[in-house]
Amino acid sequence: MPTTTSNSSHLAQKSLCIFLLTFCALWFTSCSPKTTKIPDLKADELPVAVAQKKLYTEDPKGYKVQIGAMVPDFKFTLTDGTEMNIRDLRGKPVMLQFTASWCGVCIKEMPHIEKEIWQAYKDKGMQVIGIDRDEPLEKAQFLIDKTNITYPLALDPGAEIFGLFADKKAGVTRNVIIDQQGRIVFLTRLFNQAEFDNMKGVIGYLNGEEAPIYNASTPQAVTPTKNSNPPTGIIGKLTNVDAQYNNIYLLKINTPGDYFNGSSALVIDSAAIDKDGHFQFPKFNDLDTTYVYRLNLAPNARKGGQMIRNYQSNNYVFLINEKHPIHIKADARAISRTYELGKTKGTQNHLLKEINQIEDVFYMVGDTLQPQLKAAKDQPEKLKAIKQNYLTRMMQYMDTVMLPNYQQRLEIETDPRIASIMMKNIDYDMDMENDLPYYDKVMTNFVVNEVQHPYVDWWKKEIHDAATFLPVGSKAPNFTLPTPNGGALSLYDTKAKLILIDFWASWCGPCRKENRKTVAPLYEKYKEQGFEVIGVSTDTEKESWLQAIEKDKAVWPQVGDLMGDQSPIRTEYLIKALPSTFLVDENFKVLAKNKKGMDLEKFVEAYLKNK
Repeated sequence: MPTTTSNSSHLAQKSLCIFLLTFCALWFTSCSPKTTKIPDLKADELPVAVAQKKLYTEDPKGYKVQIGAMVPDFKFTLTDGTEMNIRDLRGKPVMLQFTASWCGVCIKEMPHIEKEIWQAYKDKGMQVIGIDRDEPLEKAQFLIDKTNITYPLALDPGAEIFGLFADKKAGVTRNVIIDQQGRIVFLTRLFNQAEFDNMKGVIGYLNGEEAPIYNASTPQAVTPTKNSNPPTGIIGKLTNVDAQYNNIYLLKINTPGDYFNGSSALVIDSAAIDKDGHFQFPKFNDLDTTYVYRLNLAPNARKGGQMIRNYQSNNYVFLINEKHPIHIKADARAISRTYELGKTKGTQNHLLKEINQIEDVFYMVGDTLQPQLKAAKDQPEKLKAIKQNYLTRMMQYMDTVMLPNYQQRLEIETDPRIASIMMKNIDYDMDMENDLPYYDKVMTNFVVNEVQHPYVDWWKKEIHDAATFLPVGSKAPNFTLPTPNGGALSLYDTKAKLILIDFWASWCGPCRKENRKTVAPLYEKYKEQGFEVIGVSTDTEKESWLQAIEKDKAVWPQVGDLMGDQSPIRTEYLIKALPSTFLVDENFKVLAKNKKGMDLEKFVEAYLKNK
């Protein structure tokens, strides 16, 4: 993750470009889902309103740590002299019990921990560690003898370990429950029988038992009602379902590159939506827990993979199989914006929900910006000023709130499923070559924590390819491809000061928007100053290709062999996503890769100004 302002700003600019591209396409639509009313905000008030927005809420029990966070790293020494690191326990459920010989409540609670937790779960792999706050060995031994515990007790000179979790002057007893991935899932303070029972339910779940239903951010457990046929898998309800939607689809995210992939090849199941909006995927809990899954609502005429990610309309939600039912409800017109998890157990899906909410500020901007854009639609200069004003405010938000929030989380996140979604949200156009320090830091976190996962392997390969394949300064390989009129065009025969090689397709929505919003105006403005564009199509149908060229007014040179994914040019340029771009000079030396939107405009303007 970047530590410099320039790199952080680069990420923010790209994220903002993505938001504006999708938002601008819906300026004048009228359908908007019912959401919590957001007060009108003036442009200069917006950053203040969101400045305190946190990915994780403060804990009311006086902890420094929070539910959903990774456990701090620390070493400890047991009373028998054994030295350990908390990381050594990764892969096991862990209970840390902060205690002291002078604490009457601790002495009351410890026999319960011994009998109801340690003896009940130690043979299943559960690890309980008592941590005696700032006391010498003889006091710790007294505590063991007093309470007759057999679970290990660690020494904590100076309350250094305790200080990682709460203020050193704060009280004990405190219990911290940690899952197999090292994530904090439950926190207690003092000894309350109801809370203790709730904690036991969570521990039972971590050890493979049925768990009570609890909210990951406010761990108040509720024991579920038993019935003979409890619901399983995904149990959902949609409101405002249009007649064109009869089914909802389940897609498997095989690699992080598939998070925002609209291919129907990812579909693994579908479910009918009844007249009241109910649907169910009863076999979801049987699926591989290694991967993330995506619920997708698609029209009857489509095959299920279509993905809509706009300000007013979004048709998907990401879910993780935590081996228990997931109850979800949402407005069908904006699923990811409105979904609620209801009575859903576990921590990872609640965490995904909180991560998703970090984008709410974009929707706040959309809600407040739309009336102004409508009013100024026939006043180009005013329209431009409104957009620029909000661009500035949103850049401030992303630089000061959104990116630091994500980056702080990614420094400790060891679940590749969660980390990958955050990484894709920040940098979803996969412009890795411009952000390698950011990606390297995330990968270092995985390496240090010895995380092995197919998503990590994918990221490593992508980062390696970005760093080594056609890097800036190398010479772009030549190609000769057919033109729409039956001729041929070679890159090395092209004479220009600056050449944009633009890989696109007629079916690629972002490509088409980039054609109209960015490339066409740039070409018109700078073609007489030595700027050339070569559009390289990855289509398979000539008619679709020709229609897209005409509709987008893509009057610059176009080539394509109509071989789609099988085209040799995709391998030669290692094209993994569309649109992909290369900027080369008159000697075909690569100057930049994957510049789009404002980044592309600024680059072309600056380069030609100096030529």
